[in-house]
Amino acid sequence: MSADRNKILLHGVEVEVNGTLLFLRVTCVINDNAEMEGHLRHEFAKQPPALFDKGVMRKNTKSDLARVLKSKVSVHCPSQPSS
Repeated sequence: MSADRNKILLHGVEVEVNGTLLFLRVTCVINDNAEMEGHLRHEFAKQPPALFDKGVMRKNTKSDLARVLKSKVSVHCPSQPSS
């Protein structure tokens, strides 16, 4: 990885992050296997790989999003008073 991809903005200051060192420090604070899942739940990436491809946000299909939203929400239309 190039060094420019390992920088984050922290309190308005750009800071270089060593991913290997960060991983080693996280694993040092784990006391037992039960804690491992909680500490390693998130990916150590500046941008989540599931959402981005080569630094550009992946294209989505809006109809897929609409289908998921419609499956999770029930529509209830209250009756309108007649004029």
